[in-house]
Amino acid sequence: MGIISELSQIDTGYVIVLPPEKMVTIYDTFVRNEHPMKHILLDYQTATVLMQGIVEALSNEERTVSANINMENRNKPNYSESAATFSLKINDPKILEELKKLPYSGELLKIDKLKDFSIKSSNGTEVRSKEQDVELYAWSEREDEFPIAIQIVDEQDKTIKSLGLQLFAAKTEDKITHIESKDRNQPLIVKITESEGKIRTVGFSIDDTKGDAVQLLKAMDFIRALSPSRRLKAYNSKRGKFEISSINAKPKDFDQLRYDFIRSLAIIQKHTNEAIHLPDSIPTSESVMEVFRTAKIL
Repeated sequence: MGIISELSQIDTGYVIVLPPEKMVTIYDTFVRNEHPMKHILLDYQTATVLMQGIVEALSNEERTVSANINMENRNKPNYSESAATFSLKINDPKILEELKKLPYSGELLKIDKLKDFSIKSSNGTEVRSKEQDVELYAWSEREDEFPIAIQIVDEQDKTIKSLGLQLFAAKTEDKITHIESKDRNQPLIVKITESEGKIRTVGFSIDDTKGDAVQLLKAMDFIRALSPSRRLKAYNSKRGKFEISSINAKPKDFDQLRYDFIRSLAIIQKHTNEAIHLPDSIPTSESVMEVFRTAKIL
């Protein structure tokens, strides 16, 4: 089949030139009686905006129109015995886009303040949460990357400090597995060594060139809470269980003036809602005192 396009000799302002492949698509769509919108590639956010516009156009003083987008994957995964079905209602279509990208981005996605959330396990047990906010984490399963949550607990198993769920990368050499926090933008670096499936050592260090003041303060407070009288409780999502490790030594404490300076910057950051980073050069005593005074007022 050949397609020949001839431009109008009268007025080119009324002529739209289309490539042959688009002309074929238009023709096939007409023959198959398909809706033209089917051939427009939309992300979830754009589709939601268009749908909202249609809903508002159809609504008037006599009626209220609503619409929902329901999705179901055609490729059914092979569920294990511990598999669960999640039912999630959200108003932010950006989350759907982020969920789609997880297999490629390799990131840990945190979804905050879920109002309507339910989990149904394979054995029929269902847990619902409608009254209080819930946090949901999502990630793409990989052999060498998995989330771990680390807590400092006392003798009564009470949580003193928590790092929350973070993504870790694992590498095995000579039957020893080295596990390290993956997020290079976080100031707190965690290194874990395992042998025969059991935690052998856990090390913590801080890189104050990474992260903002709030993240730095949280990292410093976590390390300051380490004590031989307490224990580390780590949840490995890959194995699905908690593991307890002893704390062999209390780390060297931070310079108090430096700690107070970072704490003051964190206070200011929380009030301004703008990330504050440590200055590259050593601040003057006048600027340090100004930060202290501002934080005290706030």
